[in-house]
Amino acid sequence: MQVLHGFYDLSVRMRLQRTGPEYYDPKGYTTDLNVCSPGTAASDPVVTMWNKHFDDLWALASVPGWRRSAAV
Repeated sequence: MQVLHGFYDLSVRMRLQRTGPEYYDPKGYTTDLNVCSPGTAASDPVVTMWNKHFDDLWALASVPGWRRSAAV
């Protein structure tokens, strides 16, 4: 498993053409990503932190109605 870690700047804008309008950068093309793989002393805390972060987000999510009835 690898974790791609980067901070997305929501204020970044891009132009599709030199004279065209500016757009927000919805895909994060300008975001610098750090690649972390488990098994190294420097990366293990980062991978653990992101695993916990996403596990906590899933724990906050409510179980959908169709799933509640199937679990009984």
